[in-house]
Amino acid sequence: MTNPRSPATPGPRHATIGGMDTNEWTLGGHYQPEASTRWDERHLARLAAAQDGVVTLEELSALGLTTEARKRRIAQRRLVVVHRGVYAVGHGDLSERGRFRAAVLACGEGAHLSHLAAARLLGLWERPIHRIDVTVPADRRPRVKGIAIHRTSLAGPEHTHVRGIPCTSASRTLVDLAATAALEAVFERAERRKLIRPEVIEGLLHNRRGGEKLRAMLETHRPKSTATRSLLERRLLAELRRRKIPEPLVNETLVLDALTLQPDLMWPAHKLLVELDGWETHGTPTARRRDAQRDRKAVLAGWLPLRFTWDDVEQDLRVTVAEIHAAIT
Repeated sequence: MTNPRSPATPGPRHATIGGMDTNEWTLGGHYQPEASTRWDERHLARLAAAQDGVVTLEELSALGLTTEARKRRIAQRRLVVVHRGVYAVGHGDLSERGRFRAAVLACGEGAHLSHLAAARLLGLWERPIHRIDVTVPADRRPRVKGIAIHRTSLAGPEHTHVRGIPCTSASRTLVDLAATAALEAVFERAERRKLIRPEVIEGLLHNRRGGEKLRAMLETHRPKSTATRSLLERRLLAELRRRKIPEPLVNETLVLDALTLQPDLMWPAHKLLVELDGWETHGTPTARRRDAQRDRKAVLAGWLPLRFTWDDVEQDLRVTVAEIHAAIT
């Protein structure tokens, strides 16, 4: 006799997603198995697929797996212990997101992926993560080998989730990374994705380490202008502000007869254009010819184009700013 609650044959009041009863899903995107006393391998397969290959002891018990059956599967490497009470199904070669999910599950209720791992999950950091940080409520003290645990209570704007994995929000993540070398790169990516919320970040900073650096970056953030396209621009903008030089337009469009430009920085009142040339976009012979042609046309139209390289900004920032200042005075 067919079980009326089987995912393959949902009851008349149940919809299905990919052949699975919607009652088996939570709003956060987690598969929520219904308690069962009869083991069905298909339920484990679906649960693992929905959770990046990771399951918990509680979920296995809810599916009807006995203690003896679980130990047998562990011995056969059909279940691989990742953390206490957290298992990989079929093999231990988890994806990065699987490792993130396992870390959060291992830290228990209220745990959120945080710091650089959260930046990675949110798409704000491009390099692989070797250390996983997890933030838990202040009244909890879990100890999980291989995971850096931080204890603090997170309010509404401080947390979110990605594919069912709880993590700190972009604002909270930036505050957590304020004192690290990764801040600039994470901030830039967040800015490009329009995730910068200055009022939220300011409310979280208080006396946090690196707060002044993050505040300086917020001062150069221009929500009404195009986001800065490189770390070169951000460093130069910060120094221009520190030297109290009139602020430029950033990545705005300039039309000169048949020529349309989008200079990195522009001072229309002084007819000054500044371009910051990275090797990837300006280092080829074709790019150099194009840039030279544009500069000549800008000069003929009465504008002064100045070009600076990565080395100019990175190693001679004060000289670069002095040349810009001389051109507008």
